[in-house]
Amino acid sequence: MNPGPSPPGPPPVPGGEPASEPRPAPRRSLRRRLFALGLAPVVLAFPIVLGVITWYGLARTERLLVENARTHLVGVRAYLDQARTRITQDLRGIVRSGRLTAMYAGSLREPNGLDGILAHRAQVDGLDFLVLVTEDGSIVASAVRGPAGASLVPGSVLRRAAAGSWAGAYEVLDARTLAAVTPGQEGAQGRARPARRELAMTGAVHLPFSPRHPDAVLYGGVLLGESTAAVDRIRDIVFPVDEGGHGAGATAIYLGSQARATNVMVNGERASGQPAPPEVAEAVLGEGRRVVDHFTVSGTRYIGGFEPLVDADGRRIGMLFAGFPDSGFTRERWLVLAGVAVVLAGAMLALSWVFLATTGDATGRLSRIAGAMAAFRRGERGVRVGGQAGEDEIGQLGRGLDRLLEDLEANDRSRAEAQAALQRSEESLLRAQALAAMGSGHLDFATGAWECSAETRRMLHLPREGLVEFAEVLARVHPEDAARVQAVWRDALRGGEYEIEHRVVVEGRTRWLHVRVAFERDAHGRAVACTGTAQDITERKRIEDELDRHRHHLEDLVSTRTRELARARDDAESANRARDAFLANIGHEIRTPLNVIIGYATLLGRESADFVSRERAARIERSAWHLLRVFNDILDLARLESRNMELRPEDFSIASLLERAREGSEAAAREKGLAWQVTVDPDVPPVARGDAGHLGRILAHLVDNAVKFSERGRIAVRVRLVDAGAESLHLRFEVADEGRGIDEAERTGAFKRFEQPDASTTRRFGGMGLGLPISRRLAQLMGGDLGLAGAPGGGTLAWFTVRVERTAAALPPPATPDRAPGPATGEAPPAPDPGEAAAALDALETLLAHSDHAAAARSREALAALSAALGPRLADYQRAIRDFDFESALALLRAARGRAA
Repeated sequence: MNPGPSPPGPPPVPGGEPASEPRPAPRRSLRRRLFALGLAPVVLAFPIVLGVITWYGLARTERLLVENARTHLVGVRAYLDQARTRITQDLRGIVRSGRLTAMYAGSLREPNGLDGILAHRAQVDGLDFLVLVTEDGSIVASAVRGPAGASLVPGSVLRRAAAGSWAGAYEVLDARTLAAVTPGQEGAQGRARPARRELAMTGAVHLPFSPRHPDAVLYGGVLLGESTAAVDRIRDIVFPVDEGGHGAGATAIYLGSQARATNVMVNGERASGQPAPPEVAEAVLGEGRRVVDHFTVSGTRYIGGFEPLVDADGRRIGMLFAGFPDSGFTRERWLVLAGVAVVLAGAMLALSWVFLATTGDATGRLSRIAGAMAAFRRGERGVRVGGQAGEDEIGQLGRGLDRLLEDLEANDRSRAEAQAALQRSEESLLRAQALAAMGSGHLDFATGAWECSAETRRMLHLPREGLVEFAEVLARVHPEDAARVQAVWRDALRGGEYEIEHRVVVEGRTRWLHVRVAFERDAHGRAVACTGTAQDITERKRIEDELDRHRHHLEDLVSTRTRELARARDDAESANRARDAFLANIGHEIRTPLNVIIGYATLLGRESADFVSRERAARIERSAWHLLRVFNDILDLARLESRNMELRPEDFSIASLLERAREGSEAAAREKGLAWQVTVDPDVPPVARGDAGHLGRILAHLVDNAVKFSERGRIAVRVRLVDAGAESLHLRFEVADEGRGIDEAERTGAFKRFEQPDASTTRRFGGMGLGLPISRRLAQLMGGDLGLAGAPGGGTLAWFTVRVERTAAALPPPATPDRAPGPATGEAPPAPDPGEAAAALDALETLLAHSDHAAAARSREALAALSAALGPRLADYQRAIRDFDFESALALLRAARGRAA
């Protein structure tokens, strides 16, 4: 039976604590429901929560153990990879030291020899074997002396190192290799090693290439199958402490599926030779996967993981294992679960007791709140619920009701304060308008009344109090602006915007105003009122007028300066033309007599019978050539600086270009006993199109420098293709020597004009310091660059890159001078092929442009083409060639071909 509601207690006392009232009798039905609700966590929730905790805890523990095992496996692999990398680094350090290379080359003698060095370094670096082998596998020296003539089958590591790089990897060594690299050594248990395969970490480093010794490789490593100390060390690092006191972790290294080095113990001995579980071998070796799970290894249950070991060729040759026993973890999981169940049951019982204890006064507190709400409905504004024990929802409800009543009282006070704040805001707005010289106003179209701010009244000199007729405002508009103001006003009434700057007349003075108006419209779009602002911009207008006057003045100044600059530009262009004409004249006036001196000195040397006369003629010829080169460098530098240097592309042969560069320095190289090595990569085409003269000049200068700064060794010239496009080729020319080398300071100063590494007057090597700067500018002009590399005492590498065009044409073969007809015989030369004639004339024009004495021989070879091109002027051309007047010969050839100089 559910009794009716109990009568409410007395209402609270207005404005203070509620009056004391008797506690109503508890309702039995409510108590029974509360009691049942209090026991619900123990009866219903406990099994569910315990089941969830059990499931989640076991799953979480399993994941943590598996992740821990995976972390251990990663640590083992990281340790081995670090040890493998250290082996290769140690071998590189041995080679870089140079001592081994020097002994191998025979330039260094030590009592212990190569075997002693290798034995010492193997002991220091902890290597099981260290040998020096040739590319075919023959052992030159070994840390452990073996039988004479021992050799091994080169594996992947040796083959990669023999190619010129250093390598390191896991590797399976066969019986022959083991016998060759570790002869007579004993295994880990002191027994002689049987002839079998073994797993090892190996590294190999190629000795520096040198003509003084044959190619060789330093090869060494560690035998993992016998490294029980290594696996113990790995276990101590990866498992620094027991896993919670459940037994030390275990590590193992497998060759294939068979354990080789392990610290898994069976009957007090290491389980070496035990096979891995078949399913693990299939997953790791067959599929290459990392497996982490529960495994039975040598009769013991472990939580661990297996990971494949891969050699240099990507073959899976073995496995790594890392794990720890799981017996202790299984027992502790159930103990922890039982403890959690006991604690959870106690916590739920305590929760039910607290719940039942706190529900006794709930109905009384609710009755007090109900009484306060009833008094509020009766209009008692000062009523309060009073203090409520606890921080539950009932207490929050009582305090919330009290705050609501307090807020209602504070609302009246806030309304008065808001009115005062509004008054202060209006005063602040008036002050801001006064500072900005901006006023505001509102116009009601129905009544015609215009309300405005105090600042507007001040600007227009209107009465300070009362309403103002809008007609008084319109009367102050300047007569010249009245029509414009009325037009903008009419457009704004029809739906436009009203924003305008106009003048007003106030007390006989003219002021500028900026006016903006916003309209209020009815449902039909008609304007019913408007609100606007007006700002005094008289000062701004005055500044704009002054700025406008300054702008016109500046425009006049700029126009005057522009005319002056135009005259200066015309004067500079005239000076440039005069300089070009001067360079052309001085080039003709100086190079022509120099060419005559060179030519006649050559003839004089050939016709002289005694040695002294020939030597004097040779000195004259060399000095004239040097002076001509210096003069050509200065003229080329002037052309490059004025950007008047032009490229003359032609089809040329790469081989001929290299041969001419070699011939120019062959005599000096022969005197020093220098050897030549010329290499052209197969992908470089034999014929290309470009400025062969400038290319030959750059290459000849680099070759001259290589010969000049070398006392021994060889000069190596190489041409290779950097990249190829559809129509162009990017070529790289390299000239390497084995001379004195070059340091960083000399590389920096080599490209500065008129600068030499040795600037004293007693320097050994001459020159003006223009060759490399001009060569770099020419290379950049042809789309490339030029640079130097090397170190003091290690030779110098000079290189430059250029871009040339592809060509399908082949250069014409040179004519035989003895069979070439000439005018002296009276025979007409045969008509040349048009393509061959054009190529021959282009090559001859390039030679003449550089004052090359080889132009005489090329003229005889191209006599047929010259006869067809020059006609009756051929005799004049031949006379100019005979007198070494190459400028006149070049002018005749260009005039005949219709080309500009």
